Amino acid sequence: MSTEPAASEGSANLADQLTAAAQDASVRLRALGAHLDFDYQGDALFSASDVLHVTAVGAFLLGQAEAAVAQSPRSVFFTTHTYTLDEERSRLLLQVAYPDAGDPSTFARLSENARVTRIVAPDTAGSPLGLAGVTFEARSQPGYSQTHSSGEGTVLQFEVTLGRRHPNAPTGNPLLSLPQAWLIGATLEKDQALRRRLQRDGWIVRHFSKVDEARHELDVKRRPSPALVIGHESSGVSAEALGPWSDLLPPGGRLILGVDKDSLYAAIAGTAIGKLEFWMVPFSPGDLRQIKLSASRWETEHSGHTAPASLDSGRPLVLVVDDNEVNRILATQMLRVLQCDSETAESGLEALEYCQRLRPSAVLMDVNMPVMDGLEATRRLRQFEQHGLTPLPIIASTTDDSPSTRRACEGAGMNAFLVKPLSLASLAQQLRTGAGLAVEFDPSGLH
Repeated sequence: MSTEPAASEGSANLADQLTAAAQDASVRLRALGAHLDFDYQGDALFSASDVLHVTAVGAFLLGQAEAAVAQSPRSVFFTTHTYTLDEERSRLLLQVAYPDAGDPSTFARLSENARVTRIVAPDTAGSPLGLAGVTFEARSQPGYSQTHSSGEGTVLQFEVTLGRRHPNAPTGNPLLSLPQAWLIGATLEKDQALRRRLQRDGWIVRHFSKVDEARHELDVKRRPSPALVIGHESSGVSAEALGPWSDLLPPGGRLILGVDKDSLYAAIAGTAIGKLEFWMVPFSPGDLRQIKLSASRWETEHSGHTAPASLDSGRPLVLVVDDNEVNRILATQMLRVLQCDSETAESGLEALEYCQRLRPSAVLMDVNMPVMDGLEATRRLRQFEQHGLTPLPIIASTTDDSPSTRRACEGAGMNAFLVKPLSLASLAQQLRTGAGLAVEFDPSGLH
């Protein structure tokens, strides 16, 4: 199903080869009670011989990880990033990492250790990979390092410079009007890599542990339908449970069941039954590019509409975005005193959903929130404005009054800055000067 550029004579697709290795390893690790977290980012086409050697290295490092986790199941992180050096070369960084038994370390934490506490110098002669006789076409000697931080975990890292065989594929993220992808599976941990990869492509990603939980968001909370739903068979999501979602998605929406290589559905991977598509996991970069392009085409055709504010009272409508219920109540009461109507959202993600349907007069945006923080939500809203959303005044609301936080808010595109706990006088001032709203505050009126 991959849509990576076709390999030319003498070249091969490294992304596809490492994806296949990851799919095989995922089956073996699952049999051990472990989980594989796979990510690939960057260029894909290199010389066939270089691809062969790097794939062998990846398989070797995965074998090392499998042996290490056999007695104590845990996550294994397998990542490959390629970075452009010039028109002809890319630097490749391949890492396999796994936490110590009982430690919940993430890949970011483990890879940070690799950068600061290497215990084996990058050198082919001392490498257990046996690469001393291997010559890469770019004539760049490969480097290998192994890191172990007691109580945290181990990182195996391989670096080499490779000659590219294809121009860089476009990397710009599609700016979607409703860029929502819902991942359905037993645990968020299993979806971490896929979540990161989709977010790089411009999606707003939400995770649900069960199909019924996601359905509750549509039926009870009346969330907008996502343009993409992905369920994992190995996480308890069945084709029978996911199939009925075909009628819930918008036109052009994608419904995908991820299946492992040893699944009964593996034989039909790459095909669909009705609107339900069956894809092998982990997904290749080409698979995700196909999703990205089809969603981008659909959103381009269906975007460009922005509804007016929902209330017609003649008063300004302010959207209060804060994950703390007490803060939302206090801000709402202050806005009432200032003769403003208000609506509330509990995260940056909910704020995006609201602003795409209804246009408030201003947004009072908390900076630090789970799911999606205020900085990311503001950046997304500013991107949407380039594609038809009416510009919104956004006021930061935070307990952190540091210069770095103020700079971050300004850099994200916020118009004004408020420090919690809020006061009526400061809120009124920022609504006037930062949002351009005609609000008046008379302290004497409170006595």
